[in-house]
This record gives sequence, C-alpha cells and structure tokens, in this order.
Amino acid sequence: MTNSAAKRLTLVAAVVAVAIVSVAVFTQFGGRTNSQVGSSTTLSSSTNSPVGSSTTESSTTTSSTQPRSTSSSGSVGQTPGLVEFGLNHPELYHRTFVTPSAMMNYTIIISRIDMEVTNVALSAVPTVPGVTAVLNPKEFSFPGIQEGVNLQISVDSTVSSPIVSIDIIAITAKGVASQSFAFDLLKEVIVVYQGTADFAKPTTLHVNVAQRVNWFDSVQIDDEDNGFVSVVLTDGSAASPTMAKYDLWSYTFEKPGTYTYKVTVLGYGGSSGIIVVA
Repeated sequence: MTNSAAKRLTLVAAVVAVAIVSVAVFTQFGGRTNSQVGSSTTLSSSTNSPVGSSTTESSTTTSSTQPRSTSSSGSVGQTPGLVEFGLNHPELYHRTFVTPSAMMNYTIIISRIDMEVTNVALSAVPTVPGVTAVLNPKEFSFPGIQEGVNLQISVDSTVSSPIVSIDIIAITAKGVASQSFAFDLLKEVIVVYQGTADFAKPTTLHVNVAQRVNWFDSVQIDDEDNGFVSVVLTDGSAASPTMAKYDLWSYTFEKPGTYTYKVTVLGYGGSSGIIVVA
C-alpha cells in the first residue's frame, strides 16, 4: 500500500472514531438531561411540600402574633403581655351577679403590662342573648399604670341562663387583649337604691314557695354615715341586720301568701314593697 493510501485510511478511521465518540457523548448527556427533568418534577413536589410547610409556618407565625382565645366561649382572643383585667373589689360582693330587677354596675380595672401600650379601645360582648353590657369610657389613654372603667349590665326577664358571661375586649396598637367575666343570674332580687319616693326595685316581686328572695344594698354611705339600710317584714317574721353598700340579705318564704316589707335608708327615708308567694 502506498503512503498516500495509508494516509487516507488513517483519516477515515479518525473521522469514524470522532463520530462514534460524538454520538456517545450526545447520548450520555441527553440521558442526564432527562434525569434532571425528572428530578426537577420531584423537586417540584418537594418544593410543594416545603410550600405547605411554609404555609403552616406562616400560619404558626401568624397564630403567635394574632390574638389567642382566652374566653370560655372561645369567641374572643388575646395577645399576651399587653394589658390585664380585674374586677374592682370583688370581695365586697357576696356574689358577683346580675338581675332583671335593675341595672348592675361593676368597675373593671385595666392594667397595662406593655408600657408601649397607650391608647385602648374597649367593647363588652355578652355571650347570652337578652343581656346588654355597656362600658364607660369606651376608649381612653393610660394616665398611668391602671385605669378603671364602669361596666353596666342589664338583663331581660326572659334570660334563663344561670351564668351570664361578658367578654371585655381591649384593642391596642400592638394587638388585642380580652378576658371573660362570669356573673350569676339572680332573678329574685330586690335592689335597694337611693330614690326620692321608692327605695326598692321592683316594689312587687312574685316568687314560689321555698324560693329565696334577696335584698341587695346599692346605697352609698356618705360622710355623715347616712345610707345604711334595713329591711323588715311588717308581720314581724324577719328583719335584716344593718346593711352597708354591696350587702346582700336573703330570706326564704316557706308559706304562700302576700308579704309586705319596709325598706329604710338612714338619712333618706323609706318605702314599702310586696312579696307575693304562690
């Protein structure tokens, strides 16, 4: 074979070798590309899973910064560490109660825990239909550490729930705080107050035999010691001790009949009322 022919054969062999190598490389990288696409799909599923986790984490983060429920009904929430609530001098009440007989007044003390909290907007939400709760003031700026607000509670005569809960909600620039307060419902209550003619509400009360009747003293005693209250059944069967503001005196009527009682408020006068026992 001549040198020229040998060179041509060598060149052809080299071209063929290059072609084979190119096909092998293309096939190899083409296979890897497909594998990566499949991996991408899997990663997309994995990405979906972290997205779900991210959503969950976002929810968790949101949950940690949003109000948390603290009331028994779960209807309101609270961001801890903003303000706290208290019922002023609850020990003065024999029972914290509400009654259809009269509007009841309580003082809610709001103390700020976070010193960056200044302005507070308030609302009172009864959890029982037929109950009305009003706060005064409804909004204030802390003059110091604590502020007292008046809570007025009115109950319709149709309310039968033995416990009346009021959710007190405070909205601040840093979040929401809340607390639920529970009050006993007492229907057989005569409220003694400082009036001009009648000193008791209602003046006539209907009860059944063996039901307890309560007289609640809401009269403020003045600097001259006027305002002490006494209740006497005119048939002489019972009489209360001398009562001061927030005292509650109870008596159970064991026999049917119509009973007259007299309320005397020292320094102001007195009035009579009737208990009808069926």
